[in-house]
Amino acid sequence: AITKSGTIPASGTLDVAIYLVGGSLTAASAVSDRAIARMVKTLGQLYSGAGLCLGTVTIRDVPAWAKTKYGSGLNVDDASPCGDLNQMFTLSAPGNQLNLFLVDELVAVTQNNAVVVGVDGSIPGPSTIGGTIHSGAAVSSADLSVTGCGSTIDVTHCGADVVAYIAAHEGGHWMGLYHPTELFGDAFDPLSDTPTCACTACAPASAQSSCLANNANATAPTTMSSSWCTQSTTCGGGDNLMFW
Repeated sequence: AITKSGTIPASGTLDVAIYLVGGSLTAASAVSDRAIARMVKTLGQLYSGAGLCLGTVTIRDVPAWAKTKYGSGLNVDDASPCGDLNQMFTLSAPGNQLNLFLVDELVAVTQNNAVVVGVDGSIPGPSTIGGTIHSGAAVSSADLSVTGCGSTIDVTHCGADVVAYIAAHEGGHWMGLYHPTELFGDAFDPLSDTPTCACTACAPASAQSSCLANNANATAPTTMSSSWCTQSTTCGGGDNLMFW
């Protein structure tokens, strides 16, 4: 355990390293790539609302074998030390930074290869230690483009903004944040200043009988919608960057 004394500052600077695992971009070409530039700009804007400023942003290549092995169809279910996801994180460089690995596709093999948009190595991540099996967060770059992008952040139409939003969310996990409310509305983060959204209180009445807290054997438990979790202070958090 590495401890740090003193009070938590109101603002701070966050260095970021971006590893190009998927796609055809290289570190050299990414410097002038419009989609990468837009993603980094949006990431900075999203974090600025929490008093975080982006410091040094470094674009890094990975070996050709790593692009082939990890670039597409990366299995996020295998959490073993020798699993592909955790082994990819060992490619992270030393330094006190957020390590983001951009891959073409993340899949949950045990869920019929369902597409996953992002996954963090651990909560919190070992920011000051590179090269471990938890030293990074993987982010899908499938939407990385400037098509549909305007002058303001638009996570509905702008692909680069979508990737930035996912990166900001996974980076939040890296810095120690959990989801305010988890998938089934039966577990919540430990912070007192984030609203929660319990399934048994906030899901529509017709869906509450399938809440996991009411029916532990439900074959298809009710999953919490962000629209249900923006109704009041009692049922809130759906508009939080860290909502599941």
